[in-house]
Amino acid sequence: MVYSLKAPQIGEAVHSVNIIRYLKSVGESVKVDEPVVTLETHKTAVDIESPVAGIIKELLFPEGTSVPVGETIVLLLRDSDQNPKNLQALPPNIPHPTKDGYQPVSDVAALRVWLGKKRNAEISPRQKAYCLNNKVVPLSLYRSMMGDAAGREPPAPDARNESDHFVDVPLKKSQLILGQTLSDSARQVVSANVQMLCDNLPLENFRKLSRQRDASQVPSRLELIAWAVVCALKEYPAFCARVLNTTTMRQFKNPNIGIALALPDDGLTTAVVKNVFSDEFSGFARKVKASLLAAKDPDYVTGYHCMSISDMSSYGAINAIPVIAAPATATLFIGKPHLKEENRHLFYLSLSFDHRIINGVGATTFLRSVCNHLTQISPA
Repeated sequence: MVYSLKAPQIGEAVHSVNIIRYLKSVGESVKVDEPVVTLETHKTAVDIESPVAGIIKELLFPEGTSVPVGETIVLLLRDSDQNPKNLQALPPNIPHPTKDGYQPVSDVAALRVWLGKKRNAEISPRQKAYCLNNKVVPLSLYRSMMGDAAGREPPAPDARNESDHFVDVPLKKSQLILGQTLSDSARQVVSANVQMLCDNLPLENFRKLSRQRDASQVPSRLELIAWAVVCALKEYPAFCARVLNTTTMRQFKNPNIGIALALPDDGLTTAVVKNVFSDEFSGFARKVKASLLAAKDPDYVTGYHCMSISDMSSYGAINAIPVIAAPATATLFIGKPHLKEENRHLFYLSLSFDHRIINGVGATTFLRSVCNHLTQISPA
């Protein structure tokens, strides 16, 4: 049987990928989970693994070609899971594959001994599922239900059906994309974190004065903090960068920033504010409002931004360690003001940053710059 290995979705708003290099040649054998091809987007390079064992039949595109997401790039002649070699590997009375899956086990003790002698890599994917009470379950769950090789007894059976204990709910598409982005980031980014207490009173006073001048033109607390971030970015260009490869980073002269936006049913997207060095505060504030409004559209597609800002203060969150979604360089968390001192009302700013680009001192001085701009807030 021929298996088609397709170009997967790699990160948010990715519609095509570049084939950097093939890791296997035509005629070579491939094991399950073995890397076959390296693909690249504008964000990252990823080795794509084969979910099946087989032999490379055809490489459909030359290296260096850009192909759409979902396009077949490699054809494999798949190893049959029902060939005589696989069947002979199973001892007598162990469930053999049938048209409808695996038959129920008739000799639990024999199966327990056989499983105990095998490593996961020695058991084919189809052999990793067995039919219990007419339900196909993973090998790990089978072992826990049937007891292990040491001879421990399985747990007592529940009187109810297995399906009474749970319900399977598919993840939302937006969450799948976000999960893939964060998974890729975890493999790339070396994350570190610094935190600082900042005074909220200058923001409160500025907003009060703005309300007295024109109640229709009062900037939000988020807009003021985001503007302080923009001012600090001008002083620290390393935060306006992304890693290209192990030796090079690219610094942007007029960067984009992202603002996390909560959606219904605990959804999440990032509103991108573009070219933040192009405007004075009033223009920047208009951009923020427009970006947040546009991001509420179900078809909104986020884009590259060097830094994300996550304001959780309206939800009562005081502090957190935010994650970084590569290729962004940092994420700034804004907490709720919670600590009152004489003439000060303090809140946390928590900055997670990519240690490949920025070190602890640089991150701390950047965060101090943000705080300084907030205490002297006077946007033009």
